Amino acid sequence: MAAGAALVLVHASPAYADNAGDQSSNGGVEAPVAGQVVTPHEFALGSQDDSAIASKNVYEIIKSYAKAKKMGATWERIIIHPTVLGNPNKWRPYDTAVNVAHHLGLNMEVTVSLEGVQWTDTKIKRYFGQVLRRYATKQDAQGPYVKAVGAGNEVNRPTMLNPYKGMNAAETYRHIYQLVQPMIANAPTHPEVFFGELSSSDDPVGFMKQVSAAPAGEKDKPLTMAKYAYHGYQLDNSANDQIPDEPGIGTLSVVEDEIESEYHEAKIQTPDEQLPPLALTEIGWFLKDTQASLNAPADLQNRYLPDWQRRKNYWMSLNIACNDPRVSLMMFYGMLPPQPNWEGYWNTSLVTSGGKTTGTFKMIQRYSKSHPECIKHKPID
Repeated sequence: MAAGAALVLVHASPAYADNAGDQSSNGGVEAPVAGQVVTPHEFALGSQDDSAIASKNVYEIIKSYAKAKKMGATWERIIIHPTVLGNPNKWRPYDTAVNVAHHLGLNMEVTVSLEGVQWTDTKIKRYFGQVLRRYATKQDAQGPYVKAVGAGNEVNRPTMLNPYKGMNAAETYRHIYQLVQPMIANAPTHPEVFFGELSSSDDPVGFMKQVSAAPAGEKDKPLTMAKYAYHGYQLDNSANDQIPDEPGIGTLSVVEDEIESEYHEAKIQTPDEQLPPLALTEIGWFLKDTQASLNAPADLQNRYLPDWQRRKNYWMSLNIACNDPRVSLMMFYGMLPPQPNWEGYWNTSLVTSGGKTTGTFKMIQRYSKSHPECIKHKPID
């Protein structure tokens, strides 16, 4: 998309209309697509299910990943937390998830969270070294067990990264990323390196501008990444809404313009010096009529939507991704419902507590089957 391009509203092409009767649920709403509608390109679907991981139950993980594959997903994502350091038992659910995904023929992204630790270079290298020895050395005839590694999770949020002494959070992330990117890229199975995993809240564009501002002596060292990873949430709004200050799925042009600007200024690039594609590694809307929504604080109640409304938002999101050549991956957050002891009120699940798939799940499944011009169906590429 050219710099300065904006999202516009156009009537959804018949090629992208849901053929299974969702017109009644979207009420004839015009679907937002990228400002320049192009020949549809292929992107991959994925899923992330922290609830299944938290259960520590192999059968829950198998159930979640099998449903995701049935929906049309070819990727799974897990987030490793620093609590694994010094506690071998903490690795077990992650090990299970990686093995299950590979057995089912799914690509796996392992995101390495930086939350809650006062890092030093020594600690960072030790942490990533353990992750890579565990997950970036194993492969078979089907391919590597882990296809990509995300360096940090939502690091633009104040609670997700403690700055180094004398640095702000953006400078700290740049420093850490430059340390670990070659470690990841040069690991035995050469996983792709995902940059940022930035949240749509907490000024992601401003944060990225600070990260890309190379200090003296690094002017010739662009940040290298396989994909620019981003979380396109806009939980209080429809996918039809554009929110430049917190750019979610409906305002990707704001993020894409920044990516393009930094690429042309030689601040970021792929390993082959191309413009980094966009990986939407988290996206979703809250589900209504669950225990979580009933107990949620008043200020979160407006985020819980009936399934017909969620279905509309997910449908619009698929149209956006289908028509945006920058989007290479879209991962839906939440497959199974949260565990009973789940802290907080985050429930974007696509399966009910009774084990039934929601209307949103079924719509995504239909979309993935009926639009091979958009959805990649080869699990390992």
